[in-house]
Amino acid sequence: VSPTQINFLMPLIRPGYVNMVVTGSNGQRTQGIAFTGFNPSIFTANGSGKGVAAALVTSDGRTYQPIFDAYKNAIPISVGNGVTPNYLVLFGTAIRNQSSVQVKINGQNCKVVWSGAHPSMPGLDQINVELPQNLRGVGKSYLTVIVSGFSTNFPELLIGG
Repeated sequence: VSPTQINFLMPLIRPGYVNMVVTGSNGQRTQGIAFTGFNPSIFTANGSGKGVAAALVTSDGRTYQPIFDAYKNAIPISVGNGVTPNYLVLFGTAIRNQSSVQVKINGQNCKVVWSGAHPSMPGLDQINVELPQNLRGVGKSYLTVIVSGFSTNFPELLIGG
């Protein structure tokens, strides 16, 4: 909770109108009606939905390489080698329980090896994507994630040699 935003774990309900009541620390109540529906999104490092994806890269599922630095600038990532590929681990919302998840980097289809609810963080969804070898060295790249026919935001990556 902050002065301008409230984040909460939405219960699993059917899309439609929902009556919401927010009670502030001073007892003031705000009430309204909201339409809840499907709106998938990939998290970004700066929290705006733009810029570098808030993601990790791994080859073995045990060690991880960040893809951005402390200033939220992209760090070049490796696609791995011909024997051991690297996997991009994306985080977002409204991805679990959907009929299909597709990921493209610079318009190229990528293999989604797993998607669903993060195993230990309630409300967080995860997508694991194999990085194609032919993307090696392409530099600044854009992700397109399509969840049950709906596109997310378009986060960036920096793919090194």
